[in-house]
Amino acid sequence: MYAIACADETMRAKVPLLEVGGSALMIESAVICEFLEELVPGDNPPSAADKATARLFATLAQPTLSFVPILQANIGSEEEAKEVASLVERLRALDQFLIRYATGQGPFLLGESFSLAECSLAPFVQRLVAVLPGLRPQINPLALLEEAGLARLGRWMQAVTQRESCVATLPPTQELVDSYAKLIERMRTAAA
Repeated sequence: MYAIACADETMRAKVPLLEVGGSALMIESAVICEFLEELVPGDNPPSAADKATARLFATLAQPTLSFVPILQANIGSEEEAKEVASLVERLRALDQFLIRYATGQGPFLLGESFSLAECSLAPFVQRLVAVLPGLRPQINPLALLEEAGLARLGRWMQAVTQRESCVATLPPTQELVDSYAKLIERMRTAAA
């Protein structure tokens, strides 16, 4: 179905994939989230400017939340320390984005409203918070935020990871940790 949706049969299948009424197949998280936001706008739909801010934040944050390079480095190595420092600097940029562009007093990008940005980024945030310390107990992303003084991003990440709908959709932590351990092992084997 993925090859049909993207019209390229050579593409490797990815998730998510959403079939809409048997007439349309959608791929890519951001596309599906935007479709669902338009389909069910809620009681207080965001303005065009808020939607654009949410899209920009989601686009910028997704690669920022990558922690795989840390896991690829040897435990305790200089390379691991370099990758942790790189992650902290990328997180610093997200913290600054939230300080400048977040609206309202709530913890999310759009104040109390769980936006398209949070929908798109929740899986990445959840994996960062669960998997990194699961495989590297000495590296806790929330502690890194606190140590670096990234309070706004820390508040946002806590709100996302504790939101009931996000908690309900997260696979068991050990399952995630085991899956990433296998991924890293496959990557090391392929690189050898």
